[in-house]
Amino acid sequence: ARSVEAGETPPAPERVGPKHSHLESIVYDWPDLLRVLALSVLVAALGIWLAYQMPLAIRPVVLVLAWLAAMAALARFHCDSGGIVWRRGDLYARRWALRGGRAEGVAAVLRPVLAWVACEESQGELHPMLRDPAVLAKNRIVLIVFDGREAGVERGGSRTRDLPCAIHVPFRAGYYKEVVLHLGLSAALPTHRGRGIGSAIAINTALAFLTYITTSLVIADLSTSATGLHLSCDLAHDAYPNFRFCNRGPSGWHVDVAKFLFAKHRNDMGISRSAILDEQTFVVRGSKDGGDWDPVGDIAWAGPPPRRCLDFLRRNLRARDDLLRLFRVRVGGLVGRAILASSARARIAYVVVVLLMTSARLMVLAVLGRVDGMHSVALSTMFWLGIQVKVEGASESDLTPRGSGATAALWISNHFTLFDYTVLHMVSRQILACLVKHDISGEVPVLGPIASTFLFDFMGCVPYVRGSKGSGQEARQVIARQLKQHNPILVFPEGTGTECGPPLPFRRGALVCAYEVNAPVQPCTLWYSEPIGLAPESPTLAQLSEMVRRPMQCVARLGPLIWPADFEDANAFAAAVEDRVRRDFDEISRAAGCL
Repeated sequence: ARSVEAGETPPAPERVGPKHSHLESIVYDWPDLLRVLALSVLVAALGIWLAYQMPLAIRPVVLVLAWLAAMAALARFHCDSGGIVWRRGDLYARRWALRGGRAEGVAAVLRPVLAWVACEESQGELHPMLRDPAVLAKNRIVLIVFDGREAGVERGGSRTRDLPCAIHVPFRAGYYKEVVLHLGLSAALPTHRGRGIGSAIAINTALAFLTYITTSLVIADLSTSATGLHLSCDLAHDAYPNFRFCNRGPSGWHVDVAKFLFAKHRNDMGISRSAILDEQTFVVRGSKDGGDWDPVGDIAWAGPPPRRCLDFLRRNLRARDDLLRLFRVRVGGLVGRAILASSARARIAYVVVVLLMTSARLMVLAVLGRVDGMHSVALSTMFWLGIQVKVEGASESDLTPRGSGATAALWISNHFTLFDYTVLHMVSRQILACLVKHDISGEVPVLGPIASTFLFDFMGCVPYVRGSKGSGQEARQVIARQLKQHNPILVFPEGTGTECGPPLPFRRGALVCAYEVNAPVQPCTLWYSEPIGLAPESPTLAQLSEMVRRPMQCVARLGPLIWPADFEDANAFAAAVEDRVRRDFDEISRAAGCL
């Protein structure tokens, strides 16, 4: 490490044979390739034999699966043995998976090249994993990006034909419950930054599914890079810290994995022995010995930094600190998220399919007369739209009105979109009728007309004409009758939806009605991590498609029941309900870093 800091060549690894001195000579191990080819042929032959033992209808499926298994085996060997996995112009990337044993010889050739790129990038101390080929060979994945326009280098007995300009060396942790991949070390030459190398690192990480033959990965990263901060929040609901969501603290599995990494892989992560993990924020205090870098000021943002993220970093990080991030991704979700994030047409098509599925289920429930099935429809709709619903506040016992013979509760909530009703129906665990504008069928394409029929004819919802005094009076009479008959009803007193932000002023007609019949009010406050409301001047379907661009969180906070008997008049009662919703919205926003 001292020789590297002095600008000298990194120490040469143990002597290797002359045929291995050139980096391109370790691309494929030919005996292994022959074994993989033989295995692929055997899998294909076995699949064909099984296919012809199956009924004719199943035979094509078995043949396709056999072919996919054979191709997967060949692809895995190519990606793990120095094959080219990424190319952009004159840049290309080769990838190796090192699993100990015979991999030490490969690691001995790769190590000097990795050390040269890392030291050219950082001009600092050599990372511990690059000091010993035996350490580098243990469960590492090595990606090296080359520039075909420039001549290679010769370092420590290893030579390259083209210039190595970037590296990425993640490692698999020894966690026994799940496959945990730490993103490890990444570096790029100053002359090659900003040339799309981040996509090569993303592909290298995604190929870990193939390398470790798994459908689920827990990704860990120790850095404050702008790309990493965005990546974790845009891929997974359960990322922590998640700067898009309202974080109340890490889950149990987050803490378990973090403690395991600190106990078993401190040296692999390149952090000092004296570093301390803050288990609430996942800030690593004193991550490195020496130095005085600014973990916030040194971040290279591609655009304006997200306010919540910047506020969190400024509030919690000091000099020499780092940030540990954990999130779980599944191969299907990863592919789906990549498609939805990159294509507006794919997002619109996906939303239309989800709305059609929801509409079909609503029609079936209507025909069967099973309005209680609305709960399962709400759950599945939120899942497929990628909206995580987080419930806070009152327990189930608090939702029961006190006193024998009492009326049902009037549910009051701020309003963003038609999906608010879906969220509240799921949260309440009750069959909620709702005050709905009569022209709802034109608000949401596909789902609107069917939802209108279902809500009015089967859910007992109350239609009203906005701006009509006669319709408003009739609606208040229906609300009073429903509450006296012990049927809970939901009202959005703002009278319209908002794209985002605090609640609009409440219209108090329904609240006055509840006061007159002595019905308690259940205040509920909704908060979304992204703008979800529909702007009247924008295309509805295009706005809905933005909902699935990235994971979204909806926080539903249930306040305590508010009783009319506790107030002198209806105005004070209505003001207390409105104040409660506003205060809860501000508290959620403050916890999420929005205020």
